[in-house]
Amino acid sequence: KKIIEFLEIHGFELISDKQTKMISHVKVLIDEVLSQEAEQSRRVKFSILLAESLNMNYDSISETFSASEGITLEHYIINKRIEKVKELLVYTDASLTEIAHQLGFSSVNHLSRQFKELIGLPPSLFKSIRLEKRNLAERIDS
Repeated sequence: KKIIEFLEIHGFELISDKQTKMISHVKVLIDEVLSQEAEQSRRVKFSILLAESLNMNYDSISETFSASEGITLEHYIINKRIEKVKELLVYTDASLTEIAHQLGFSSVNHLSRQFKELIGLPPSLFKSIRLEKRNLAERIDS
């Protein structure tokens, strides 16, 4: 019990119940798949992947995830996909068309619409702002 209290004081928590383990597994799978999508330019159907990987009904997975995390599984995946878009915009020279294709968006417009909805800026403006900040940081470090 003292170990658990010590860990909690320092920002850690033990994954002890099935639900928490399942949610942790879902998050790891989503992260892995999004990284692979970017490398292999292929879209994965998360509902099928998660149901097969966890040997559970997708609706049960989704319901449990939403109840625990306070966000739907679909929105969580969209948020993670947009985080990957941000990463590619800042750290690669890939065009929006290439990024949309890599991450399985149906079109550049679809990517742009979701990006602006979540981030509040169009992807092109986000990229230019981030590049300016990076260039400024590099000049300061030089």
